[in-house]
Amino acid sequence: MAREKKVEQYPFTPDFERQVVFLCCSRPKFYGRVAEAINHEAMPSAAGRLALQAVKAIYDELGRGPDDLLIVMQRLRRWSDDGKVTHAAIKEVADLFLEAEEHGLRDEETVMSELAPVLRQRLQHETVQTAMAEYTSKGDFSKVVSLVERAQRVGIADSSLGTRVGGASFDIIESVRHLERLPTGIMELDAALSNGMPRGQLGVLVGGAGDGKSMGLNHIAATGWRAGLFCGYISLELPEHIVLARLKANITGHTIDSILEGNNDAKRILESTPLGPMLFKAMTPQASTVADVIDWVKAAEDSEGRQMDLLVVDYADKLTTRLAVGKKKKGEDHNPYTTFELVYEGLRIHAEQRKTWTWTASQAGRKSKKDKQRVTDLDDVADSMGKVRVADLVITLNARDDGASLEWYVAKNRTGKSRIKVGPLPVDFTCGSMTVRPRSDLDQNAIFGPGVFG
Repeated sequence: MAREKKVEQYPFTPDFERQVVFLCCSRPKFYGRVAEAINHEAMPSAAGRLALQAVKAIYDELGRGPDDLLIVMQRLRRWSDDGKVTHAAIKEVADLFLEAEEHGLRDEETVMSELAPVLRQRLQHETVQTAMAEYTSKGDFSKVVSLVERAQRVGIADSSLGTRVGGASFDIIESVRHLERLPTGIMELDAALSNGMPRGQLGVLVGGAGDGKSMGLNHIAATGWRAGLFCGYISLELPEHIVLARLKANITGHTIDSILEGNNDAKRILESTPLGPMLFKAMTPQASTVADVIDWVKAAEDSEGRQMDLLVVDYADKLTTRLAVGKKKKGEDHNPYTTFELVYEGLRIHAEQRKTWTWTASQAGRKSKKDKQRVTDLDDVADSMGKVRVADLVITLNARDDGASLEWYVAKNRTGKSRIKVGPLPVDFTCGSMTVRPRSDLDQNAIFGPGVFG
């Protein structure tokens, strides 16, 4: 039995490999320029080999590489469900993406200028070997000519076919619409959640004043928006221009203040970034009900001609019920515990029936100075009995004293592990983000990751 020929690994440093893998997994044109030459089996790390294997599979099916890390992670999840990939291997890929962002993402052309010569040299070596074999066997040299042409195209020509209009273009939409889990965009947290919250569930972020509940919802909404999902954002607290500025800051990496002041660079980045449809609605607090929310979602879906994928409500504590409104008009007393339970149950039922990811937030009760270092838990949720019993996923936000980091705590997870601490992790509220990424206002050539992924 002939031995399988061992593939020689590329001479990449760990940091350079991360850069290459990240770009191949999120920039279709970048991968298209090297698709004919790069060999996933030659990547130095197991995570790099697995990630590029997924990219190649997507490229072979669609004629183009993925434009979002979310698509790569979903392909790995499919392979995991088929028993082809372990959860540990998927986590290694997620860690690779995270480390790439943490070490700072490089300009595409800078990476390509170093990558192309390595790939070209490999092809040239293969060309020589093929030429010798063909000369010995007196075969034709068409393979040699083909290899020479491929070597000349490396790093220059985009070999991808582009999106196939027809079945494949629908496949791209469907691959997103049929995702089983939606990541929060905070990689370490998503790893603890097995890559996010399942479709059709209600997730609740819990925190005290200033802990970042609205920013957390903003980050999740931006993650879905970037992934091409149809997103609906309802605010019962913040005005439209603030919410939109936060979302745009998260996508572009520019500060919220600069966007409010009319940052043209942010506008340019936003216009060139492929995003899903996003609709925003400001509702009146303490007067709007779940029924109002559902009616708005239905109208939005009718207008867009497709089902909403992600609904964010900032936040459900400020919704009420028809019963409570009626009693308020009559001057009768009503039970707030019952109101909250009905509100959260209404959102959960809608999420389950419509298979929509639904995220909201809830206010935590104040902790004493003695308990300040203790993480917020289920019994700290204001009027918690109905809320935490109804919600599928409850995550608490615990601000650290440094004011620049948060500890996440998975207090309840109906379909996975709970009682898990994640962090503390740095945050960047100035850019509407729950993770720290390279700033485009500091480096105009910075490459911003799709945020899964953060």
